[in-house]
Amino acid sequence: MTSKVDNPYVGPWHVDCRLSAQLPSDDLIRGRFIVNAVAATLATGVVIFTLWLLYLSGTLRSEIGYWQNQIAGHRRQYAELNLATRKLEIKVARLDAAYNLMGAHYRASDLIVSFGRSRLPRMSITSLNGFAGGVVVRGQMLEPSGPAAQTLRRYVADLRKDPVIGPLFSTIALVSLDREENADVMTFEIACKLKEGPAP
Repeated sequence: MTSKVDNPYVGPWHVDCRLSAQLPSDDLIRGRFIVNAVAATLATGVVIFTLWLLYLSGTLRSEIGYWQNQIAGHRRQYAELNLATRKLEIKVARLDAAYNLMGAHYRASDLIVSFGRSRLPRMSITSLNGFAGGVVVRGQMLEPSGPAAQTLRRYVADLRKDPVIGPLFSTIALVSLDREENADVMTFEIACKLKEGPAP
């Protein structure tokens, strides 16, 4: 038996017909696997993101429905709260007006006495209303319209010269004069504006 060293032909026993270019790669990780892995990862991420958006949308719809039910259930309480707020604002405005009147530069009792003292014989004073800027005097004059208008103009002029009433107000004016039907009665309104605003 001859040794392999002495044998000049050591090739394979058949002709190698393989096309080496078409053989699969011997790489441990192939490029197609990497591309497939990246595509699968992206597809999984898209699916997870879509499911998360659907979950958020459902949660948001349920929360909106819950709060709409809460609003509908508390609509009456909300209306009552608005009504109570408006009433409170009205009361606060009255308190502010009372505070401003308390800070006025005159005593209401002295002013009432002074207007009562200055009242004419055929005149009746029905109300004396104070506000932050002054006083409004309302009353009736038991005279026909012509003489009543002249009498009231003289009365306003006398109020401006009055030693107690005159110095308190910067303006004393007859702002309204109306005749009542079927009677010789004239209703009047005299506005008296303070010289200075109310004390803080």
